[in-house]
Amino acid sequence: MKQDVAQKGIATSKMTSVSMGVRADLVGKAEDAIAPSTTAPLLLHLGVIMQSRQSEMLVRVLERVRLHYPNARLLFVGEGQHSSDRRAVEDEATRLGLSVDVNVTGFLPMEQAWELVKRADICLSAIAPIPIFLVSSPTKLIEYMAMAKCIVANELPEQCQVMETSGVGRCIPWDEQSFADEICSLLKNPEYARMMAAKGPDWVRAHRTYDVIADRVESQYRKLLGPMD
Repeated sequence: MKQDVAQKGIATSKMTSVSMGVRADLVGKAEDAIAPSTTAPLLLHLGVIMQSRQSEMLVRVLERVRLHYPNARLLFVGEGQHSSDRRAVEDEATRLGLSVDVNVTGFLPMEQAWELVKRADICLSAIAPIPIFLVSSPTKLIEYMAMAKCIVANELPEQCQVMETSGVGRCIPWDEQSFADEICSLLKNPEYARMMAAKGPDWVRAHRTYDVIADRVESQYRKLLGPMD
């Protein structure tokens, strides 16, 4: 986002980017990571469902994954921004004969939503890479990492940076087959997937809790304002 704004003629020295994070007390530990189940893997998407994000694409991903793991299921923990957003997901599930295997919880209190995330085998951060989303800082990615979850995420600038620097995984191209292939790869190597997921909490604790972010913002203000008595 900072780079995009700079291209409009604003000096980078006048801007500070502030990423999304999580509360420090909600960050788990490496030992929380579990190897994903290969018997009936639960795939999970946390957050708002949006047609502009092409959330319904994940239903088609599930169809491909079920060619190899026929008991795989997909859970959307959240709700559509508009009724048509949720309907697009449900209509796609109906069209593909997956209505029983695709569920949408609706909006839930954060504590309940996180409990469902903890039960998931693989968590998905799928956001269509269109201009409006290329500058996004997806909170769901950081939340998944804080809970030591196995993650599949597509190529967005910040997602790629976080996934690569933390070591929890890699970003994949935005298409159904790439998502399905990456999910199946993690399911074929469950212990490797667990080891990658275990790296998430420590990285979040060091870089993306709101305590860390607040300290960073305060430090920047001190640089701008000079010594304060």
